[in-house]
Amino acid sequence: MKWIWYFGLVVVMFSSCRKESTTWNSRYAFPLAHGSLTLDDIVPDSLLEVDEAGMWHLVFHESLTDIDVDSLATIPDTTIKQKFVIPFNSGTLTLPAGTQVFSDAIETQLGISGAELKYARMKSGMMHYTVKSYLNGEMTSQFELPGVTLGPSHVLITADTDPEVGGVPGLAQGSIDMTGYTIDLTGDSGFESNKLASNIAVSVSNDASTNALINGQDSILVELTFDNAQVEWAEGYFGNHIYQINEDVDFAGDVNMPSGVIYVELARMNLDITNYIGADARLQFAEINASNAETNLALDYSPIYQSLNITRALEIGGTIYPFSTSYLINESNSNFTSFIGMLPSSLHVDGEIEINPLGNVSGYHDFIYADKALEANLTIDVPLRLAANVTLTDTLKVSIGEEIVASGELIFIAENYFPLDAHLLLSLVDGEETLLLENGWIDAGIPGGEPGSSTPVKSEVHVPVSYETIQRLKAGDRMFIRVSFQTPNIPELYSLYANYKIDFKLVADATVELEVE
Repeated sequence: MKWIWYFGLVVVMFSSCRKESTTWNSRYAFPLAHGSLTLDDIVPDSLLEVDEAGMWHLVFHESLTDIDVDSLATIPDTTIKQKFVIPFNSGTLTLPAGTQVFSDAIETQLGISGAELKYARMKSGMMHYTVKSYLNGEMTSQFELPGVTLGPSHVLITADTDPEVGGVPGLAQGSIDMTGYTIDLTGDSGFESNKLASNIAVSVSNDASTNALINGQDSILVELTFDNAQVEWAEGYFGNHIYQINEDVDFAGDVNMPSGVIYVELARMNLDITNYIGADARLQFAEINASNAETNLALDYSPIYQSLNITRALEIGGTIYPFSTSYLINESNSNFTSFIGMLPSSLHVDGEIEINPLGNVSGYHDFIYADKALEANLTIDVPLRLAANVTLTDTLKVSIGEEIVASGELIFIAENYFPLDAHLLLSLVDGEETLLLENGWIDAGIPGGEPGSSTPVKSEVHVPVSYETIQRLKAGDRMFIRVSFQTPNIPELYSLYANYKIDFKLVADATVELEVE
């Protein structure tokens, strides 16, 4: 009997330890997403600046000039060919080693278009040379460029060539890196432009193995090729050039512009012109227009539509003193408040810049540096002190790991630092767009005593959702959040500070299927 009792106890114990899967449904609230909404959500950091008071400024910079400095002073890729012919028609001369055959001074016109250059210093580029000798002898040709200098030294090309054989010339080739070289283009007289002076001397090589047999009309051909010559500095007369300005600034591409009309206080636009070129210029605007989907508005500021004369820069002792001028455009002298207050999606600027509008008034003393040009820049500065509808948006990737088996609700919990009430819109945006909430209410934060300080106020917005909606979120649909602020008492102005934000949590309250082994 005792043995039977123990056996029964063991059976009972093992029976009670056997586990069965248990499943039940329970109501849970669990987080789906969280984050903050700030002005960074509509404006890239590169366009936001904070002033000393901590207030946001929306700042756009746009260059209106794209003057190709090289186009004013360019030494083109070109090949210069010079042929030197023995100056008698017939007969043969027998010349021993070291005998000079001929020498000559020549002046070559470079194919520089649109400018009359006196001097140039090279930023980069190569000069390739080829010497072809049709003389029956071992020859040494010296090709001297006294105006092409690097420090105290000038270019002297020495080319040794073999005798011509059966019409095939003796050949010598080489290259010179032109970086840092200065080129004198004033020719033999020192008063010309675009002309390169050179000297050539051809002799029987000092170490020639045999005498040279020189026939009448034999020749030496010299080829110089400038390849990818980039000018660092140049002086001369750059000619008259007109450059078109046709710029479009895409605000919409950079900023999710707020809806409505902004009553902008202290917004301004600066046109800053700096001329580093030693040549006069003239700037003429034809139009400056702002536009959005509904409206096109021209900037009304008469001085900017007049011919703007731009004085040349000065160079004294190797130091450039640029000419600078600036035009301030704001609500006191133009319609700029309306111009920017319409929330333009784009800005169009049309005009032209003319170099040397009065001709060669410098007497060939224009100058240019490759890294310094004529700059005309527009800067639009909008302090975000406004009375308007302002919209912040965000798109969330929602993560749901549990198996939700019933409908429920989403709870949007907001802590609002903005001292402005807001309306909340929620929708699903992937696949078929579904509006979940059109007009939830978020209470304003409480302004503090100091500019930009505030105490957040917490609000909860409850949004009923179906089982299908929850499954869409689980499958990867994204949640679109739009918060729209309406400043009260328009046109009373409100400043937007860097520490203003809405911290939020998105929580699901639904029935979850749980299973325990």
